[in-house]
Amino acid sequence: MPMNPRLLRPKATGFNPASISGIVHWWDANDAASLLFNSGFVESWTSKAGTKTVASQTTPNNRPATTTVNGQVALQFDGTNDGFDFTGTARTDETWIIAAAQTADQTGTRAFVNDAGSGHGINIGRSALARLLDTSWGNSTEGDARFRPEYATPNTVPYGPAVTSVVRSAAAGGFVFIDGTQRVSSVDGGTSFTTSGLITIQRIGYYSSSVFQLQGWIGEILLYDRALPAAERLKIERYLGKKWGIVVA
Repeated sequence: MPMNPRLLRPKATGFNPASISGIVHWWDANDAASLLFNSGFVESWTSKAGTKTVASQTTPNNRPATTTVNGQVALQFDGTNDGFDFTGTARTDETWIIAAAQTADQTGTRAFVNDAGSGHGINIGRSALARLLDTSWGNSTEGDARFRPEYATPNTVPYGPAVTSVVRSAAAGGFVFIDGTQRVSSVDGGTSFTTSGLITIQRIGYYSSSVFQLQGWIGEILLYDRALPAAERLKIERYLGKKWGIVVA
């Protein structure tokens, strides 16, 4: 007796970040269909969910290459001029979750995602003693709309690999998580923003072709148009951690 065809179908397994409501962008470098190559470098990166936004680079010399991380394909930014532009939307309420790493120590600030106007976004920085995650959302005052948790000491330690999350809400303020754990600023000891600035993120891997250029890799970037509660955020962070070989709480 032949087997029922329904029993031959593989069962769907695993978590899908698009199952969480409010997804705006999901750039996944390991999805070959999302990458457009030109002469061996990535010309554009298309979101696989939400608005299906295309992040692109029109200047050939400013396009990232690819690398392999834990068996997955990631984008490798050269620290000189690589980066993508995309059309962003001004928001006060949102959740960014990024799997990435800085692969060489660099002075100054380096961007994962940035507004391309005032240096706001999710960036890597350093103090006199420590490596910092610099999240800035409309104000440079610590604990107001800027939050700089310490990542490691000394300040020459590169950032990551890490799953980095920023949750912003006009009502509740903002919170920064590294590998699933809420981090406290090394500067002011605060645990949340007091305001949530109206910011338009529109660049990946840099602020401009000469400022904030990331030397490192980015595997995945997700944006939701609301402040995700802990249970939903952790599902995404643990998914990314397992995929990219990062330990998440």
